[in-house]
Amino acid sequence: YAEVCGNAEVYDKALVHGNCCVACNAQVFGSAKVYGNVRVYGNACVFDNALVFDHARVYDHANVCDHASVCDHAEIYGDTMVCDDARVYGKTRVHDNAVVRGNAKIYEYAAVYGDAIIYDDVIVHHNARVYGKTKVYGDAVVHGHSQVYGNARVYGKTVVSDNAKINGNAEVYNDAIVYGNAEIYGNVYVYGNAMVLGFAKVYGNAIVHDNAKIYGDAEVCD
Repeated sequence: YAEVCGNAEVYDKALVHGNCCVACNAQVFGSAKVYGNVRVYGNACVFDNALVFDHARVYDHANVCDHASVCDHAEIYGDTMVCDDARVYGKTRVHDNAVVRGNAKIYEYAAVYGDAIIYDDVIVHHNARVYGKTKVYGDAVVHGHSQVYGNARVYGKTVVSDNAKINGNAEVYNDAIVYGNAEIYGNVYVYGNAMVLGFAKVYGNAIVHDNAKIYGDAEVCD
């Protein structure tokens, strides 16, 4: 049975059913639907046409709105916002001040946190981590055990995978591919059809573009 307790509020055309619990000062309103074994508590809000179901948790000051959906064992907390048509599922964690919007999909064991912003048609999955003040947008894919953090920007059709790391003020875009144990940091630009892989490092003020390929233990800097 559904439980609404504490100072929680459910109103408008919102639907709460199943074994879910809405507690504390949480609010569910608009045409939002919360069902399954969901827990919504703290000062969290689920509204508009948002869906939260299965075993998902939404708490603290998190907001899930528009047509966004959160399901499986995903947890949304802190001051996070998941909005537009974004989907968060699997055992994903989205927290701190992170924003996930557009048609972005975050799933499996991925985590998005800090002040990171994910939008457009981005996919973040497997055990990937996106955090700091990073922005990932366009059709970019971040997966494997890769990490994008700092003030990095990853966009276009970029693919970041395996154990790759992109941080600092680096910008990686167009159809660039970064994988293996590659690291990109500093004020670097990697774009075009460039590839950085293996144990390669690109840092400083380096620029890698067109069809360039950096691999092995190579280092490119300044």
